[in-house]
Amino acid sequence: LVLPTISRRIGQSLQTCTEYDAGAEGFRYYLAADHTIDCDKGVYTLMFYYASLMFIIYPIGIPTALLVMMSQFRSELHPPSSLNEESAIKLREDNQLFKREPITTFARIYRPRFWWYEIYNMLRRLALTCLSLAFDTLGAATIFVVVVSILTLVIERESAAYINPFLSAFTYCLHWQIVLFILVSLLLDANMTDGIGAIWISAILMVGAFTFTRLGVPQSLPTFPHLSASPPLREYIDCQPGVNWGDLHRHKHREEDHAAPGRGPQNE
Repeated sequence: LVLPTISRRIGQSLQTCTEYDAGAEGFRYYLAADHTIDCDKGVYTLMFYYASLMFIIYPIGIPTALLVMMSQFRSELHPPSSLNEESAIKLREDNQLFKREPITTFARIYRPRFWWYEIYNMLRRLALTCLSLAFDTLGAATIFVVVVSILTLVIERESAAYINPFLSAFTYCLHWQIVLFILVSLLLDANMTDGIGAIWISAILMVGAFTFTRLGVPQSLPTFPHLSASPPLREYIDCQPGVNWGDLHRHKHREEDHAAPGRGPQNE
């Protein structure tokens, strides 16, 4: 919530200035997002350079930093392809490394091959809230937002990136909420509906958003569903004796303990 809001404010600070005819004084230029800011004054120049620095730090720097930090644990977050997905998730849960590296929480709510999905979500939000400011006309910005919202809707539906199936369905519904909001805004701007019709449509969207939020918040915590024990990994470990990933050997011993009655770690 914070990153798109701050980034949009930064983007508005970098928008072009609007020209006004001041008569005998010639032309005056004011910031398009705030007409109290005179673009010919030194305050605007300081604000412009400060906003440029913040643009590098926030909308560019934060997603890049998160990608770099999580890429260090890519091999742990996305295990070798010879493991099936359930086995990979189970081993990932048992990996003690993640308890020492909280940054990996951003990736562990997703299926292993979608460990980067949080960065994609950041970029999607920034595209919808900030990148649209780069267009000079309302029509171009509207087309861009519609295309991005529909494209990301399809990506969300086809990827189903979350481990929790409910979260995948929930975020898919929220993507539809975004598309419907844009379409309703277009209807209102085109005066195709007004009065009581506009009120009913807005009320339905509001109730839908509240309902989705009420249903989704309890499920959006970074918890992981219990997975049944995966098939024995003895063959994989035997053919990969040098593997040093996800405490595979400890997992192998645990599965052997469960498979052999009466045998425990103290008897190994």
